[in-house]
Amino acid sequence: MEASSREKRNHNTLVMKFGGTSVGSTEAIGQVVQISRDALATWPRVVVIVSAMSGVTDRLLQSATQAAAGDSQTYNQAAQELRIRHHMIAETLISDLAQQFQVKQEINYLITDFINLCQAIFVLGEATDRRWTQSQPWVNV
Repeated sequence: MEASSREKRNHNTLVMKFGGTSVGSTEAIGQVVQISRDALATWPRVVVIVSAMSGVTDRLLQSATQAAAGDSQTYNQAAQELRIRHHMIAETLISDLAQQFQVKQEINYLITDFINLCQAIFVLGEATDRRWTQSQPWVNV
């Protein structure tokens, strides 16, 4: 592909990144959805990058740290809170019940991965940075 063609194609793509408080509540996520839909009206391609909701990354890291210190209650409580929070958002923003079920199922898989990782950290009594980032892709985002 010629450089000019590649440049032209890249200029036809809008990339937007949202994270933290801009995806911290159902209302905020709804705004991100609307901003993304509005962008589709004027851009041929739109890429939306979304990082963790406000407070989620800190909660995940705190849970792993506490698991390494021998505390299993913190990560189990965090898992329950995160599941409820994400399920509520899915229920509010996704009207199609089949699609809502799929999203909630994916949330459950991710929460199960988180619990399994914290259980391993709890047993090992350590949470090295390398193990954490290699095992959980959402930490690298």
